[in-house]
Amino acid sequence: MLDIVLTIVSAIKLANNTRKRGTNSVKEVAKHGENIKKSIGKIRESLPVEDYKEVQELLNTRELKIEEYIDSFITGEVLVDEKFVFDDKFTKCQNKFYEIQLLLKKKLEELSEKLK
Repeated sequence: MLDIVLTIVSAIKLANNTRKRGTNSVKEVAKHGENIKKSIGKIRESLPVEDYKEVQELLNTRELKIEEYIDSFITGEVLVDEKFVFDDKFTKCQNKFYEIQLLLKKKLEELSEKLK
């Protein structure tokens, strides 16, 4: 989960209007999207099916399908004039990852209690 949080922070930096010479926003945003997808995959592999269903519910809501949004990072659709835009979808995505982080923390605490 920390990987996702760090990647989101890096994506926010890309929204900054000052571009470094020689940077390729499309490749950078795609790399961030791929990193997030890998992290989601690790979470999927690490959790029991029932616990992952709760994560999946947070990833797929009426307001935003997070995995589809992350796919738009990879394809470059999220860019406007080759610049990353920090918009409402990004904020919702960031909030959902925060909710997932809290859920995972709760699951870990429950597991810890069972093991005592």
